[in-house]
Amino acid sequence: MYYVALVIGELLILLILSDRIGKILYTIFFLIFRSKNAAIGLLTFIYLPGTVIHELGHLLTAEILRVPTGPLSFTPEFDTNKHGQTDIQIGSVKIAKTDPLRKYLIGVAPVFVGIFFLYLLVWIFEKYWPGITDSLPRWLFLSLIAYLLFAVSNNMFSSKKDLEGFILVVPIVIFVIATIYFAGIRINLTPQTTENLIHLFQILAKALGIVTGINIAILLFNILFFRGLLKLFHLQIK
Repeated sequence: MYYVALVIGELLILLILSDRIGKILYTIFFLIFRSKNAAIGLLTFIYLPGTVIHELGHLLTAEILRVPTGPLSFTPEFDTNKHGQTDIQIGSVKIAKTDPLRKYLIGVAPVFVGIFFLYLLVWIFEKYWPGITDSLPRWLFLSLIAYLLFAVSNNMFSSKKDLEGFILVVPIVIFVIATIYFAGIRINLTPQTTENLIHLFQILAKALGIVTGINIAILLFNILFFRGLLKLFHLQIK
């Protein structure tokens, strides 16, 4: 139960931080290159693995649920909200209109697909890390895993439409679980199954913990150092 609560808490933290991290990175790149196109291009490149997984999550779920789909794009799109702020959406897939349930399932699919890939990345790391003895390959392998963890996790909640689906489906899930609980229905798991589930959530907690640490480090860099540069250039992250 401890690891389940930890995973949920880490997901909520990433949900809050992911959009903020993208804006900070965009501003950093803009200050370095003094070009909006260069900043967007670099941000798109960094997030590309996570964007591909995110959009494929939408696409595959829509196909499974027999909802027609349109073109898949990884070109950045700009959307100005009602407050006059411009949001950058890296990648999109056209999904036909459908009933609310399938819409929400398609909307939240990248969260679960992303969690699966986070688990897979940590599993790969734990399996192959002990066998790598040379220092350079070890650091390259570690850097690759950390980068993929960052790119995948920070794209799980990137779309506001996805968040709407996520927020609306949560009460439904809670209602179903509460109904099952108060109806007296219990699922008895074998000790081996319980052990496997605990191990699963341990790996997920570890993966999300690494990414949360990376995001917090970027935020600390922003607070301790980067805001001084923003004042110097008379810029501000909103």
